Amino acid sequence: MDFRKGFLCYGFNFEELLILKTEIMGQAKFEIEKSSNDKFYFNLKAGNGEVILTSQMYGGKQSCENGISSCLLYTSPSPRDS
Repeated sequence: MDFRKGFLCYGFNFEELLILKTEIMGQAKFEIEKSSNDKFYFNLKAGNGEVILTSQMYGGKQSCENGISSCLLYTSPSPRDS
């Protein structure tokens, strides 16, 4: 099942995408962090709190949020989730 078209067609905002993807992914969540050099990055954490993905560094928080949005828009659930 591919949710990308629905997300793009209906123009969901960042918070709505997080809510929708959380419903699809279960307890996994994105967390934005600020590094010691004042750059932003995000971690994707599994339901048990384990970091399963760390992003590249971004110059600003908005860019980091855009990176999360890309992950939300351009990924689909695992075939085992259908």
